[in-house]
Amino acid sequence: MKRLVLKVIFGVLLTSTVWGQDILQKTNKSKLEVKIIEIGSDEIKYRNYNDLEGPIYVISKQDVVSIQLENGEKIEFEKDLLAISESSNSHKRKAIMITPFGPIARHFAMGYQQWIAPKIIFDAKVGVIGVGLKPKEYDVFNDEKQGAFVTVGNKMMFQQLTYNKGTRLVHPLAGAYFKPQISFSYFTNKEQIFIYDTLNYVPIVQVAKFRNWSGAINLTIGKQWLIADIILLDIYVGGGYGFANRKTDFIYPANSYFDNNIPSNFHSHTISENWSIPISFTSGISIGLLL
Repeated sequence: MKRLVLKVIFGVLLTSTVWGQDILQKTNKSKLEVKIIEIGSDEIKYRNYNDLEGPIYVISKQDVVSIQLENGEKIEFEKDLLAISESSNSHKRKAIMITPFGPIARHFAMGYQQWIAPKIIFDAKVGVIGVGLKPKEYDVFNDEKQGAFVTVGNKMMFQQLTYNKGTRLVHPLAGAYFKPQISFSYFTNKEQIFIYDTLNYVPIVQVAKFRNWSGAINLTIGKQWLIADIILLDIYVGGGYGFANRKTDFIYPANSYFDNNIPSNFHSHTISENWSIPISFTSGISIGLLL
């Protein structure tokens, strides 16, 4: 009988030793021996197991992977992809971007962002015109463009995303912004010129190469999200002042016909089809990785 009582007491002591504390595992792979006080909607309150009468600590649920309770139950937390954890990515201040839908519009662009001051982000983009998917009704003269564009501006953040009841910024590159942007675009294309014989009006087809360029100053607004601690998504739209021009070395007679309108789509921006009205528009979606 005495031996049975000793076994029961030993079992109770062993259970208390194993399950006497809660184990909190953080996203940075560290573990804490704690006593959980409260699990809220956004945060977890606990005391240090070695100081149960000490202060109450608070940690965001986004920084916790799981909690092993003293009774053996395990609680796991789903991660919010739009919130930043305590990983090393939360300290990164640069990103390289691409325009995923650019090839549909026959261009490909890469961009670079860098945090330079609180709420100010330097943003630049360089694109190649004439690469990507060809339209179903492809015009070898008007659609075969070759050129490039560049855009430069500073993003001024005016609304940065927060979590944990507004006590911590998600990331210095994430949030809503206002950006003055300067764009310049240049490309060449070929067009058919129809020269009519003055006697029988039979057209003679000639091919001319045109040089097109445009510049614009646009005021844009946009928003950036940080996804899974490493992917940056940027969506923006804007408008402003733009100008454009085109030239050719081909000398065409008065009895010729061709479309001499300046193109409206310069890929970094779009100008009014009535090019004498200096209005410019821009919009886009970019996605990239933190560096």
